[in-house]
Amino acid sequence: MIHIYFLFARKPSVDLRTFHRHYLEIHPLQGGRPYHAGPMPNLPRYIQNHRLHSLGGDSIFDGLSEIWSTGALVGTEEDMERSKAFLRDEDNFMHPGRKCTVSTNDHIIVEAPRRSGMISATFLLRRSLELRLDQFRDYWFNVHAPIARTIPGLVHYQICPVVDPVYMSYGGWGDPRWDGVEQILFNDYESAQAAIGSEEWHESFLPDLRCFSETQEHFFAEVAMMAWPGRTEEQARREVMEKLERGWRD
Repeated sequence: MIHIYFLFARKPSVDLRTFHRHYLEIHPLQGGRPYHAGPMPNLPRYIQNHRLHSLGGDSIFDGLSEIWSTGALVGTEEDMERSKAFLRDEDNFMHPGRKCTVSTNDHIIVEAPRRSGMISATFLLRRSLELRLDQFRDYWFNVHAPIARTIPGLVHYQICPVVDPVYMSYGGWGDPRWDGVEQILFNDYESAQAAIGSEEWHESFLPDLRCFSETQEHFFAEVAMMAWPGRTEEQARREVMEKLERGWRD
């Protein structure tokens, strides 16, 4: 499956609380889809990431939707109308000029069951100018990944290079904005906070990113599981309602 990262910033006229509520409560139901369903039948996995500015990061983005695609986006006419409803609703809370999509392949280095309430750290990487793509990937997998695994509190870690066909655009001269996404997950806010303050984070992990990536643009977010294999409508709805009641740290 292709792992699609859809990143976006909030609309300037929408405050943070309204932004989070709309993204979590209203947006998933567009087109009559239930909470535990993805935007389309062949998008069986859908995770939301709600930015936590209190943990830092230098990204312009406030939200991240992760969707896994099994192939071409085909469906019934009704399915297509539901998909269009998702797109129309974006104008209600997303910044129109700060949205982008990154299509990647998953390589899970450390695996843990995904659940709502986890904290994700998402890094958008672009290879150093002196490195070829194969050199960038080789360093990422074989040098950087072992360093990243030493971060205290890390429970899930995945490396997601941009899919090869992107580089074949425009007659083979394609050069995407990013070459990959690195994602680290922690069990909770406190674990993420401790990791950010650790020696491993500041003395090993961050300096090594600069060895092979021109950018280290990143942000932290709280995970909300929406559609996932085995997930029920009741479970998804309950978690949404509980989160709305608790609110967000920012």
